[in-house]
Amino acid sequence: MKERMHRIKYAFPVFFFVACTTLIAPLPMLRGAIYEAKIEETTISLSPAVEFMLPNGSIDVLLRHTLGRSVVDFSSKYDFIENYMYADLNFSYQFTRYYFGLDLSDNINFEEMLFGQNSLQRSRHMMPYVGYRLSKPTSIEFSTKFGSNYAVSIDNVNTLDSGKDVTPMIGIHYSTLEETTPAPKGTKISLDVSKSLSMFGGDYDYTQADFKMEDILYPYDGHYVRSKLRMGYPLAIQRKPLTEIYFLGGYELMRGYKYREFLGDSILYLQLDYNIPLPAVKSLFNGVFDVISWDMMWETGKTSTRESIATLEGFRSSFGAGTSCYLTLFKTVRTKFTMSVNQAVDMRNPVVYFSVSTLSYIRQ
Repeated sequence: MKERMHRIKYAFPVFFFVACTTLIAPLPMLRGAIYEAKIEETTISLSPAVEFMLPNGSIDVLLRHTLGRSVVDFSSKYDFIENYMYADLNFSYQFTRYYFGLDLSDNINFEEMLFGQNSLQRSRHMMPYVGYRLSKPTSIEFSTKFGSNYAVSIDNVNTLDSGKDVTPMIGIHYSTLEETTPAPKGTKISLDVSKSLSMFGGDYDYTQADFKMEDILYPYDGHYVRSKLRMGYPLAIQRKPLTEIYFLGGYELMRGYKYREFLGDSILYLQLDYNIPLPAVKSLFNGVFDVISWDMMWETGKTSTRESIATLEGFRSSFGAGTSCYLTLFKTVRTKFTMSVNQAVDMRNPVVYFSVSTLSYIRQ
């Protein structure tokens, strides 16, 4: 009797596994799947990054914390010259194929020229999302943004924009881009289409598509060309929040011009950056200078209405040159010093940028 109970004890898990496999196998989405049992060690990583840029006085703080399949991303910027700040917090959990998360954001612009008036803007949103990985670099993502927007004229206290935004979005993303070394590589492509819905409590009604591409090409001897392309086009506009207007100018896009100098409902932008790295390993205290690079940049683009974005009228260009050096401290902290001179293709003075950025990576 004991021997029979002993057989039943070990036969039941086998029977349960066979029964579950038989029931699940006919499902269309799981046919042909490979069933594996994995035991993974808990992985903890911490990646803080800080960047300081002059003459704009911009401070960027980034922090990524991973624990197993959970990822927390925090980013914050404060520009005390342009009076702009934002904070973003993103939680995500990764499965083998699926992932889901929640993004929280708050943006405040204390002083921006809109319609010839000095304005204060604030936009906040909460955005749950879910994605499915079609392959290792490719994923499709669905999200819905629940936001609020507010803009007021500082000069006469008139409200320029106020409302709630409910915007579902679908996007397809592809990325093999690696930025962890002075010799980056890969490609990053994204296409997102969003549609604001007034019937679900939103005060806006617009549809727009955003396309971004970044690619790194190595022609020879470690030299590389980084190209960036961005296109934003409104497919339909009934009412669009002012915080969704595209801009050009400043250290983010078109460095030879003033920060956010050009605004429009649509955008077309191209950047080419030619980088020449010069390995120069030299020890310094507890650090190592390992790479010095020379950079040459050219940018062109325009912002306009949706009707005139495809015309040649209104394009502006900027070019620049600079140098960067990398210093590794204590084998974990990587610091980059950058200086560049940028000139708009207009009769105006050049703009000189200085930046210091650090990146640390701790993994257990």
